[in-house]
Amino acid sequence: MTTSIGANSPIKSWLGLGFGAFCVVIALLAWFESRNPAHLVSAVGFLCWSLAWSQLPFSLTGSLREQIVDAKPLGRVPSALTVVGLVLVCASVAMRWLV
Repeated sequence: MTTSIGANSPIKSWLGLGFGAFCVVIALLAWFESRNPAHLVSAVGFLCWSLAWSQLPFSLTGSLREQIVDAKPLGRVPSALTVVGLVLVCASVAMRWLV
């Protein structure tokens, strides 16, 4: 069993995917507790971000400087989902403050 990540792999960072999944679970737990639609909107926003976070090539080996220098830009879909996620999370924050 190998843990190397290929260039065509749909998930390039398990750390990013795990962090995104953690944020989605926390937002869903908050929604189940309060039934506030703002928590559901933030869960969808974090779900959008988790795809983009899973596309960031990050490893715990090597130096951070090398990772920054060798970084490749995100594709169109992860970039668009990042913007959509940002809008949804900001909307959920506004919904919480206005209600």
